[in-house]
Amino acid sequence: MPRTSKGRHTAPGGHAPAPVPGWQAACEGRYLDALRETRAAADDTNPISFDPLVYVLTAVGRAEEASAVRKRRFELEQADARQSKQFQRMLDSAKEKRVAPTPPPAGPQEVSPSEALERLTVAVQSNRVVIVAEEHQSPEHRAFGAAMLPALHAAGITHLALEASRQQPLDEAMRTGVVTPGTEAFAFEPQRAGLLRAAIALRLPIVAFDVAEEDEHWMLEHPDQSMAHREEVMARNIRQRIVEPCAESKVLVWVGMGHAQKRVGLVKMMADWLCEEMEQEPYSAYQVTGLGLRPGVDLVIRHPDATSFREHPSWLRTSKHLSVSGVVRPTEEYLVQLVPATERGGTPADQLLTQGDGEFKLLVLPGNYDLRVWNESAGLVHERPLAVTTDVQRLRVSGQ
Repeated sequence: MPRTSKGRHTAPGGHAPAPVPGWQAACEGRYLDALRETRAAADDTNPISFDPLVYVLTAVGRAEEASAVRKRRFELEQADARQSKQFQRMLDSAKEKRVAPTPPPAGPQEVSPSEALERLTVAVQSNRVVIVAEEHQSPEHRAFGAAMLPALHAAGITHLALEASRQQPLDEAMRTGVVTPGTEAFAFEPQRAGLLRAAIALRLPIVAFDVAEEDEHWMLEHPDQSMAHREEVMARNIRQRIVEPCAESKVLVWVGMGHAQKRVGLVKMMADWLCEEMEQEPYSAYQVTGLGLRPGVDLVIRHPDATSFREHPSWLRTSKHLSVSGVVRPTEEYLVQLVPATERGGTPADQLLTQGDGEFKLLVLPGNYDLRVWNESAGLVHERPLAVTTDVQRLRVSGQ
């Protein structure tokens, strides 16, 4: 994944961290500032610079715009020979620790999200470590994780290992029940926060296993080796922090992108290092939306391409969710949020940056919330409690 912590960003493949415009604002819950800063920082000469913009757009419900930006990023990356050379240098360094030539896993089985839960439950029963990979630009992957977590916990999962660097904010969230935008690198996104809330509700320990600050310093000094170093350190942390101290542990390892791959031939990924660290092969699943292939895993969970109305993706419109819809006047662009009432300062359960007409529709589970409305010029312009026990329609909200 592009590792991001404390407002710093590591490009795919493990480049050493560098400041990211807008990331600190996102981690502080200042979404409109984050959006403005990430828009300004998007640079056609550096495709990776589009990633933070995609993540922030996703977090504020601009699914269709995020999709368009992802497409633009892909087009630029294909034409970016400079980045390809830089990435190749890291690959060459990582090959020094490549996996020994062994037969690759059989072609992964492909299932829908509705079919995946049974497969993963069986995997938990027969494997001590189960890895599930998300693609960071796809919040439906994290929503799937939150929905499946109770069943995996019932099947035997005892820990959630999270690709995060800092344990203290996770401990604070588990102690207080409050998930804030700064709890971990992607916790400003509502579905990522939902995954953490699902673990907290189950009293499932959440353990950070990504590289720490001292590793970052080493990676800064050895950029060509940073990719291989990070994969090895993450696997070692899982063994030392969960597997060895807890003899009966069963771990769900939640990662981004290629860390879940085994024996892919070029680079020794975290999943391969875990095979050595534990002397047992983990079970790996990878989530994909739409088209795309991912070799070196046991299971591909293929989500359908999302369809949207008023920028709300179809995967969020489930039978469990209730809608809260209305309009903010006078008409302009507003950020409308529903924050769990018990989590002052918490990440919204859902939010939407409206179009200029001020119309909004949010989708949340039943509960008590604080409705908050922001705009670029005046900041917080409206706040009130809202009990959501059934669909709420035709709300009229003053933006003054």
